[in-house]
Amino acid sequence: MFEKIGEKPLLRWSYDSAVAAERHLRTKNIQSITRVLGPKDDTKLQMFCESELISAIFPDAPENDLLTRYLKGTLEMGCDALVRITADCWQTHPQMICEVVEMLLKDCDYVSNTMQRTFLEGLDLQACTLKALRWFDEHQSEDREHPFMHFDQNKVIRDGFEKKMKYGHLFNPQAHSVIKTSIDIPQDLEKARTIYDEGQKSRQILDRAQ
Repeated sequence: MFEKIGEKPLLRWSYDSAVAAERHLRTKNIQSITRVLGPKDDTKLQMFCESELISAIFPDAPENDLLTRYLKGTLEMGCDALVRITADCWQTHPQMICEVVEMLLKDCDYVSNTMQRTFLEGLDLQACTLKALRWFDEHQSEDREHPFMHFDQNKVIRDGFEKKMKYGHLFNPQAHSVIKTSIDIPQDLEKARTIYDEGQKSRQILDRAQ
């Protein structure tokens, strides 16, 4: 999350997208706040957020127990829903975040774009109400480091959820092929940097031509 693409660290890219979505949602009278939810003992992350002026909270939860961290963080912020954006998904667009939020507010307790792959791998988004987050906390005793993965991949789990709540899937109607853009290994980072640099060069050429 601290590695840079262009002039910004990965976490900064994701955080700025969330802040941009927050500003847009406020124009629609949808109140939201953007926070990094970090492990309570991660001093490196704390120092990074302070230096980058990134708002963050560090709930009292085991490092790999993301469900507890999300639940405690949501309650600490006084929110009734959570949108999950990870630092490695650095290209997540604010519009996608807004669409997930609006689907959640319309008639869902959980929304994801990974139940069926129609977006690039690396643009993963999940959102859930506090009620749904409590359901996840109660029903997922194992692998709490991947709080929504099993739900998205297993319809049997979704069927159990749907007895009490409704879930929705954000679908990309323009999907043709799915490639990977998330930053999981060093090769992913180098590929992303190359794509970014090539994009910057193309923009500079267009600017000079104009």
